[in-house]
Amino acid sequence: MKKLLITLMLGIFLISMASAYSPHKLNTNWNVVVGSNNATACNISYLQYPDNSIVYFNGAMNKDGQSFNYTMTWDNFTNVGDTCAGITCTDGVTEEVGSVCRAVNPSGFANNIAFYFVVLILSLGLIVFGHHMEDNWVIVLGGFGLIFLGMYIMFYGIIGLKDGAYTFAISLITLFIGGYFSVRGAYEQLFVK
Repeated sequence: MKKLLITLMLGIFLISMASAYSPHKLNTNWNVVVGSNNATACNISYLQYPDNSIVYFNGAMNKDGQSFNYTMTWDNFTNVGDTCAGITCTDGVTEEVGSVCRAVNPSGFANNIAFYFVVLILSLGLIVFGHHMEDNWVIVLGGFGLIFLGMYIMFYGIIGLKDGAYTFAISLITLFIGGYFSVRGAYEQLFVK
C-alpha cells in the first residue's frame, strides 16, 4: 500500500503540464513587447482568439531603443485559451511578419493541473487516514484542504476548463464536501465522544 501511494505521488509530479506559451491573466491588459535591431516601425496587424476568430487592425507599436511595445486592452482577453497577436515590422524596404502568443487563463499562472491533484489527494488522504485512525481532527484538517481547493477553483478556475458554469459547479461541490467533513468531524469530536 505504501509503495502504491508513493508511486502515485511521484507520478503526479512527473506529469508534464507545461503550456507552449507564457500565461496571461483573464480580463487584464497585455503589454506586447518585441525586439528588432533593424526595424523602423512595427504594427499589431491582427489578434487571433481561442475560438480561431481573427480581428484585424493596425495598431502602431511605440519604439523605445531596439524594442517596440503596444498595450492590448483587457477586453481582448475575455476568453480562456491561446490568444495570438500578429506583428509586422519593417525597415522601410523589407517586411518581417510574426506572432506573439499567450495562454489566457483565470489565474495568469503557468498551466499546472498537478497542483489541483496534489491538494485533492492530500486532502482525501487526510480524511481517509483520520477515519482509519479514528482521529476527527485529522478529518477536519482534510476537510479544510478541500475547502481551500474549492475556494481556489472558485476564484481562479481550473486550468484547461473553459466553461465558467462547470468550474463554478465543481468549486461548490468541492466546498460542500470539504465543509461536510470539517463540520461532521468537529461535531463528532466535540459532542459525540
